[in-house]
Amino acid sequence: MKVLHLILYEQLFPPKNGGMLRCWNLLEQISKYHEVDVITMQNDIIVQLNKSDFKLPASTRFFIPANDGIIPGQKNISFKEKVWTAIKYRLSFQTLSNADSSVLKIVSVLKIIKNNEYDLVIFEHLESLRLFKKIKPLFPLAKIIFDAHNVDHLLLHSNANKRRLKNIRKAESTLYKKCDLVFTASVSDAEILRSFNKNKIQVAVIPNGIDVEKNSYQLPDFNHNPKKIIFCGSLDYEPNQIGLMWFLNNVWKDIIKIYSTIILLVVGKGQPGDALMGSLKHDSNIEFIGEVDEVIPYYRNAQCAIVPLLNGSGTRLKILEAMSLGVPVISTSIGAEGIHYKNGENIFISNERNEYLDIIDRLYKNDAIFISISRNANELVHNEYSWNVIGNTLKIILRELTQILI
Repeated sequence: MKVLHLILYEQLFPPKNGGMLRCWNLLEQISKYHEVDVITMQNDIIVQLNKSDFKLPASTRFFIPANDGIIPGQKNISFKEKVWTAIKYRLSFQTLSNADSSVLKIVSVLKIIKNNEYDLVIFEHLESLRLFKKIKPLFPLAKIIFDAHNVDHLLLHSNANKRRLKNIRKAESTLYKKCDLVFTASVSDAEILRSFNKNKIQVAVIPNGIDVEKNSYQLPDFNHNPKKIIFCGSLDYEPNQIGLMWFLNNVWKDIIKIYSTIILLVVGKGQPGDALMGSLKHDSNIEFIGEVDEVIPYYRNAQCAIVPLLNGSGTRLKILEAMSLGVPVISTSIGAEGIHYKNGENIFISNERNEYLDIIDRLYKNDAIFISISRNANELVHNEYSWNVIGNTLKIILRELTQILI
């Protein structure tokens, strides 16, 4: 089976956040069983792969648009260049929508691969579907798959541009017109997109996974002093900002009254905004780490991980990461959506201030509870969320979609 995989809006390798990790690991798993051509905007992908020990099969090829010197979103290009890009985009895609120079660059790649025969075309992110009208005529027999990392219209900022919100809702409600199959990261996202598409769409749940070998299990040091809690996630992601602020305002102040030496580690890329940054910088019990190359050492130094999300969709890779490493997780029910957890057995679910305080108190006073949660969570990850396990499921789904026996 031959696959065309469009990964346009993520740095592909090395993966550094949830979106990158999902794209990379799906590509890795699909490449085990099929020939894959990848279109990516990452100009140094080959260099990065050569610098690493990782090797994809020789049947995996990368196609990268030529660099014309104009970076997508660049502000200092001339007015003439902007106008010419807009004209080319509207003529090429026969649309009056805003021009996207990065999508326009892909047209040159399509000219190179147009004579190939693909059984599957996989689109990552809604923006990549702008190429559907170009790709479908070139490969009319190929099955079209869209990988929905999230339900995007649920993640927009509360003050989001109304036109943008309308466009995203329209794109998500008309997926059935383009796609033979949609991947979602959770059952709840699958139900939302089915309903949004009037039950005319086929959906398969492909959860986010974890590299269980890299994120190897290890119980933290119970004698570590002071105790540490870790929050790990993108700090420019609004649901993370809202959730962390709620935790600081409603839970954290009471925790440090009980455990005066406890430390909250805040790890993640991006700017958290002025209000949240103020809270992080002016609390002596908080260590604001920011972006790091490797998060595992920080997990190894923590006895508990929090995921206080109040909104959002998808599956939290950071929960699976902590579980695999042996760090017990306290999450809201929204934060843990998409994970087949058992509250009190392999994770703690808390939606209220008093619950958080009680759970942290139990974890820090009873090593047996700590060990039980840690080991059960690790077992769950190995059985259901290892990327190799997910890859086997993916192989079966793709085979059924194309009706090709492998």
